[in-house]
Amino acid sequence: MGHGSSDAVLDLLAVTSSGLDYRLGARLRPAGAARPDPSSLAPFQVQIAAPPPPRTDGSAWFGGLRVVDGSENGKPFDPDDTSWMQTAVFPLQGISPLGPPDPATLIFNQSVSVDQVTDATVSEALFTLIAVAEHVNKGVNHFLSLPYPLLRSPDTGREVRDVAAAFYGKGTFPFSRTVSGYAALSLEAFKSADRSSVEYIFFIP
Repeated sequence: MGHGSSDAVLDLLAVTSSGLDYRLGARLRPAGAARPDPSSLAPFQVQIAAPPPPRTDGSAWFGGLRVVDGSENGKPFDPDDTSWMQTAVFPLQGISPLGPPDPATLIFNQSVSVDQVTDATVSEALFTLIAVAEHVNKGVNHFLSLPYPLLRSPDTGREVRDVAAAFYGKGTFPFSRTVSGYAALSLEAFKSADRSSVEYIFFIP
């Protein structure tokens, strides 16, 4: 289970002050669809910054985030109010992406590869996607930095929740130092605004 984009999903399993356990899938397709022909996938450049960097328009990282409270637009996200962990956080449409982090804030900065799924790992490489405004009910409480669409079926055009990955990996992102509080994880090194993925923001106890 995890928040996913149209082509990748990161399932955050457990977090401590020294590292983050994860499952990562890429090249997604509806579960049950035929496995694609062999191909290649460039490594992800994973960066984790604590605290999250400001947005590209100069606003704070939590600007434009809302907490689900039953109203249409939710209530503004307050980093000091952890009640969001009991509900869900969603980003408003049109807000700016996170900008590049100060190198001093990076607690992880490595190239991470995922292997092509084989017959032995196909059952592991299954995920259930959760929408941007849905509560994460297991693992690490986290949310996305920007709105992002789920995978859609090429046959029906409808959103797909149960997906299979053609590339899959799991492990731990070890932090370079002990930290606590909010952090942001990018699969593309917080690149320019035209990057294809958004960031995962999570809380380190």
